[in-house]
Amino acid sequence: MEARAECDKLLTELAIEYEKLPPIRRGICGTPAPIRVKSIGSNPKVTISPPAIINCKLAVGLNEWLKEKVQPEAMKIFGHPVVRLRNAASYACRNRNSNPNGVLSEHARANALDISEFTLETGVLVTVLDSWPRVYVAAVPPLPEPNPVRLAEATGSVSPAFAASSALPLKPRLSPVSHVRVLIGNTTEVTKIRVNPFVVATPSPPPVLATPALLAPPEPPQPLKPRPEHKSAFVRTIYAEACKNFGTTLGPSADAAHRNHFHFDMKYRRSGYCR
Repeated sequence: MEARAECDKLLTELAIEYEKLPPIRRGICGTPAPIRVKSIGSNPKVTISPPAIINCKLAVGLNEWLKEKVQPEAMKIFGHPVVRLRNAASYACRNRNSNPNGVLSEHARANALDISEFTLETGVLVTVLDSWPRVYVAAVPPLPEPNPVRLAEATGSVSPAFAASSALPLKPRLSPVSHVRVLIGNTTEVTKIRVNPFVVATPSPPPVLATPALLAPPEPPQPLKPRPEHKSAFVRTIYAEACKNFGTTLGPSADAAHRNHFHFDMKYRRSGYCR
């Protein structure tokens, strides 16, 4: 009863959708107040698939990590939040790495959760297995070809005046109108007009084309497909931040058993264990 009351108190003000489960007692495995977590957070809600059987302290740690670390990083890199986590393992009465001769796993106490995938709001899937080992350097685009006139001017092979005259063609100089020839019957008369030589006649504007009555609506912009290096940066960053939230944080760098998922647990330690 005391463990259940403590659990209820921890989750009172958190946006966590969960189901209370009866105490688990199986030999040395179990926990007094387990819960089955279906989702964490709101706007957006992050679904746990399948629902995870964990204890309340771990649920609090997950809530903080998602809210403070995962979602800000997802918005920064992808422009969209995470809406789903893939639960690779939660409660299981077993030893570490399922070694029959090993020590009891925190999974056996419902004190651990393994996460293997993150799904963005756009449906894009980010997996630990595919994203962790891939770190790409964005290709540098080639420089544009140099302007030969500017290059010659910079190297001194032609004079700046010649370069300027060669870079852009000058507009032809317009001669002022000095007279008008008028034909009247069979007689041609010339009327002289006094013209200001510094004034050039303004050309007539081009005709305005009628806009079609019906135009196809513009297509909505398509979301950019995340590049592999973006996914890699995301999983590495949220993993590093998880080391500050959980007692134990294990990932692909720890050993082969964790190559495809993150392991988080709330085991008490004087300082967090992060590999």
